[in-house]
Amino acid sequence: MKVARTHGWLVALLVASGILGLQAADSAAQTANPRPSPGAPTLGRSAPGHATPVGVSDRGPQDQPVMDPAARAAAQDRKAQIKAIDEKIKSLRDQFKAQADPLQAQLKTLRDKLDTDLKPLEDQRKALIEQGESPALIALNQEEASRLASLADREKAEIEKLKQGFDDQRKEIQQDFQKRRQELGKK
Repeated sequence: MKVARTHGWLVALLVASGILGLQAADSAAQTANPRPSPGAPTLGRSAPGHATPVGVSDRGPQDQPVMDPAARAAAQDRKAQIKAIDEKIKSLRDQFKAQADPLQAQLKTLRDKLDTDLKPLEDQRKALIEQGESPALIALNQEEASRLASLADREKAEIEKLKQGFDDQRKEIQQDFQKRRQELGKK
């Protein structure tokens, strides 16, 4: 009873620390580089007095190819800011992982200890129950357990096959769009 209660508190603590870590990462990222509203174009300066629309994609800002040195400097500055933000995000994720890993190790240790303590008790309970049952009922229960185990094995295999199919489709889509990006870059 005490182990289960401790297990529950550790799970709650792990979840809370994860949420706090993600909130800290999000607020740090927003402080470092506030996001414009989706769909609103941002303006970059290609030359004094000339605003050039800059598209924003899931890979960061994408500007139109411009040979102007001022535009190149602005693009390099933007790339430096993106790199700095990426480094901050990585740092926050590493910090979260460093704090979460010991907690996860503790949870695993507690889970293993609980399983080790429960297994003999469950086996003993099952044996005592089976002593009072008829041989036909015991055989029926064993058959049910066997069929359920077989079904669980089939379920795992089919889920794995389905995941593999989606992974393959995801790779095909990514390759297709990568090829299209390369073709767009050649134009």
